[in-house]
Amino acid sequence: SLYNGLGGSSWAFKDGWGSSASYCTWHGIRCTSGRVTSLNLMSNGLTGSLPASFAQLSALRNVQLNSNQLTGALPEAMGSMVNLTTFFADQNNITALPSSIGGMTSLQQLSMFSNQLTSIPPSIASCTNLILLTLSGNLITAVPDLTGLTKLGQLFLGGN
Repeated sequence: SLYNGLGGSSWAFKDGWGSSASYCTWHGIRCTSGRVTSLNLMSNGLTGSLPASFAQLSALRNVQLNSNQLTGALPEAMGSMVNLTTFFADQNNITALPSSIGGMTSLQQLSMFSNQLTSIPPSIASCTNLILLTLSGNLITAVPDLTGLTKLGQLFLGGN
């Protein structure tokens, strides 16, 4: 579970997490028809790497994990998250985007400034609904061909 795998006992806000209460009432979770559609755990003290099981939240559309202490690579299983439209994980220590990111075909906004990313997977070119890509303040040394991202209106790569 996210709670146990990301240092939940030390989270700043953890109302409901780990309890028998409906997960739709837990801090930072929003549901539609009983399915998790939004996860907002910004500035909450999360530590460690997102587990592959994160991708099992198949109805998830919006994720905000900014300003935590997340580390490691994002799980490859995230490529199956076809409903995800927004993923913000700014100001963490994440080292890699999944090479399967191209499978996230609904993705419109990806913001991961101030992490430890070293590359951008070429498959990101398949995220044709992307309108915002913010990867400033990382360690990226090369950028793949992004010409297929015709909806991309904002691209931030400074400070790499």
